Amino acid sequence: MEKIKVSAPTTSDLEAARAWLNRKNVDSESIHVLTFSNNAKRHRKGCICHCTRYTFDAESYLELEPNVYIVDIKLCALEAAADLNLSELVEYYFEICGSYALGTSDETQYRERPALTSVEELRAFFSEASGYRGSNKALKALSYVREGCRSPLETAFVMMLTMPKSMGGLAIRAIKTDYPIPVPKRYAALTRRTVFYLDALLENSMTDIEYNGFYHDEPEQQSIDEERRNTLRNMGYAVITVSRHSFFKQSAFRRVMEAIRIREKIWPGRLPDNFAILQETLRQFVLRRYFEYGRRVLEALKEEEAAKREIASQYPQADDPSINDVPEPDDMQHVGALAEEINGPWECDMFAKIDENRTEDDTIIDLIENSLF
Repeated sequence: MEKIKVSAPTTSDLEAARAWLNRKNVDSESIHVLTFSNNAKRHRKGCICHCTRYTFDAESYLELEPNVYIVDIKLCALEAAADLNLSELVEYYFEICGSYALGTSDETQYRERPALTSVEELRAFFSEASGYRGSNKALKALSYVREGCRSPLETAFVMMLTMPKSMGGLAIRAIKTDYPIPVPKRYAALTRRTVFYLDALLENSMTDIEYNGFYHDEPEQQSIDEERRNTLRNMGYAVITVSRHSFFKQSAFRRVMEAIRIREKIWPGRLPDNFAILQETLRQFVLRRYFEYGRRVLEALKEEEAAKREIASQYPQADDPSINDVPEPDDMQHVGALAEEINGPWECDMFAKIDENRTEDDTIIDLIENSLF
């Protein structure tokens, strides 16, 4: 196979690469460069050189400009193993094997796009690169990945099923995502569909795990979902539905996971003694972008409320007899006050009640409703 001859990066090469990145609205302040000898390493502002003695075929590099290349998705995935921890690496592999892309400015937003690669392509590439830095870790991470997830929250939930028990997952191996199930003719009268695509099929227990985002609240969609559940049950499948509330709310989430554990016959004695803590830690990780989003919104609301109060104090309405009354807390004031309760990382003991019935999870769900899912 043809190899690419790599020379030391010149100033013009870096300028060409930076110009290409700028045209694609990609941050170009710091550019990472891969070289194949220490002699080719250069120390320039905004240029970080990495050296490897392992050479790859020319097809592992995509030409952007004359003499400027970028590594392809498989080599990029392999390189990531050296920098990401195992949970981050699994999540990254889910994303590049899924049919969605995260936004560059807001990681809670996403758009649909075809998968960039597949589990099999990555496994073959990683196996051929045995001995390369991070290859063993990459292969290990890949064993927990399933392709075809259509949203970040599908990825998040499937990770809760596939990750090892020592990290809070259920270590389910026989699971397929976005899996097509043809509807037999004898059940044709039960549904308008000829094929169902299951979010996550647990093959051993014939269980369909469905994540329901906000659009499932629409009356027409509820009718479609009911039709789907009835048909699948007649076909012999159990259906477990995961709502956004049950994913974001710790107590409800544990009950859903218990239902899945029982269906898969994963007995408590097979789980670590501290499994509840491990599971919650993993849940906090896979949902961290949404919790961070909620904190940012709360902080913004707090600042907005403080600004309103400052303006009101500077320009009082003297003829208003109720000027000194304590204002009734409307929804915005209530949410703004909650920001004072949020500080520090989202650890397992952070689920203290804001008031008698509300938790911080409840507040976050309110804030992200109609904007993320």
